[in-house]
Amino acid sequence: MTFEADQIVDRRRLRRKLTFWRVAAFVIALIAILVAFGLSDRDAVPGWAGPQIARLTIDGFIGDNRRQTELIEKLTDTNAVKAVNYFTDLKTRHGLDIVALSNSWGGGGFSQSLLNAIVAAANVDILFVAAAGNGGSDQVGDNNDVVANYPSNYNTSAGAGYEGERVD
Repeated sequence: MTFEADQIVDRRRLRRKLTFWRVAAFVIALIAILVAFGLSDRDAVPGWAGPQIARLTIDGFIGDNRRQTELIEKLTDTNAVKAVNYFTDLKTRHGLDIVALSNSWGGGGFSQSLLNAIVAAANVDILFVAAAGNGGSDQVGDNNDVVANYPSNYNTSAGAGYEGERVD
């Protein structure tokens, strides 16, 4: 009789171990699938804030359409303004010795919020260096004094208190 009882106990232990390993294998496989899926297509994972693309249709002259102009400005400079303000904050509140910001991107129109951020950075002695915008797709130099190219065409000297000073 004890022999049968021992076999039953052993069989139950074996079943528990087998169930544990089956559940563990299932969880590991599920994690592996989620990781592989997440690395290949992060936009499909719920809650993942991947890169965003804004599509905006522009027809005709939009100078009179204030709402559309504001939307375009918001789309084009939000990250640039955040970046300049971030470095200004690092210098003013956290004491980092930031001397200059290199901004070799070009294109886009005038943005008052970006100009304000650049002036705020200049007021705490952060130099905003921007590519001059010379040269287009035709590989011929463009004159940004004739056709404005931002951010290189922002005039921050008055806002930063340097109006009238000559730099040689």
